[in-house]
Amino acid sequence: MARDASTDADVVPRCAMVVLALEAFRDARYSEALLWSEQVRETSVLASAIRAASAGELGSGDPNLVLDETGISGPKFRNT
Repeated sequence: MARDASTDADVVPRCAMVVLALEAFRDARYSEALLWSEQVRETSVLASAIRAASAGELGSGDPNLVLDETGISGPKFRNT
């Protein structure tokens, strides 16, 4: 359904982008997961976590810095 939503619309729904990012991460397609998570317009904890995890898997930067840039600190992240 998420893949259909991404091809049949001018603007991909936010939830479809998150699902596609999670699917890509699950399948170890970290570059694609990073791309989808960066396209989520509104900052969300889930999109930030996918972005941080993907960046970490790709070895491109510190995942903690990615979370910090979105205002999500380690303790706050653990509590959400």
